[in-house]
Amino acid sequence: MPKNKFFSLDGLLLFILVLLYLKEIRFDNFLSCFLFYVITLLLLLLYFLVDFKYSQTKNQAKNYKILILIFLVVFLVGATTLSHIYGRYNNLPVYKAFSSVHDSVIQTEEALNFLSQGKNPYRENYHGTSLDEWLKGEIETAEGSITNPAFEHYVYLPFYLELSWPFYQLGKSLFNYYDARILNFLSYFLIFFFLWQIPKDLDKKFLLFVLFAFNPLFVGSIFYGYNDIVMFLFLVISLYFLKKEKVLFSSFFFSPNNGC
Repeated sequence: MPKNKFFSLDGLLLFILVLLYLKEIRFDNFLSCFLFYVITLLLLLLYFLVDFKYSQTKNQAKNYKILILIFLVVFLVGATTLSHIYGRYNNLPVYKAFSSVHDSVIQTEEALNFLSQGKNPYRENYHGTSLDEWLKGEIETAEGSITNPAFEHYVYLPFYLELSWPFYQLGKSLFNYYDARILNFLSYFLIFFFLWQIPKDLDKKFLLFVLFAFNPLFVGSIFYGYNDIVMFLFLVISLYFLKKEKVLFSSFFFSPNNGC
């Protein structure tokens, strides 16, 4: 990056992506909305100030920028995800009727319930479960109406269900509650470690970090519960080992992408 530039590309990208991210967040009162925006904008301003002050000495800015990014990720994505989980658990008005959760979360939780009863989630149907509150019984196709397959069997491949099982057991044991987004949340944070190791150039490390952390394609996976983020973790780990020329490990971690 040229030395006469005061702001890095990752800083500008961070500003744009965070603003797009903020549009996706719901608030149940003005005060929480105001405080959330003020704290976020202060963290962004601090990031720009670090960029400006250390524009010619990037290594000096490294630790400060990492710390600010961690605060942003924990505050924005972490707090939002936990508030969605908490709101659904307590049936708060802003999260009523599963409006803040993807149907894959609900069906996975019901599938885990079947497993805990010794039943095969691929043989059981999902009529009469909490999925009724989210999905319609039929969907329209070019050939006409058909029964929604999510009511007839579990629609995802086994690996995601198997990976969720220990977290389900732990959640039920400790809190008598489990939200499938917990696994997505943990996967999201693990991805950062491996993404940071892949590029050698410091500018590219920050750019990749920011591009992933607040990318609209990924953040929805966290607080709405799309399970793609879990498989993306294994893809990133596979790329990490491939970069290190450890093909066997790379192949091993790539294989789960065929089982979800």
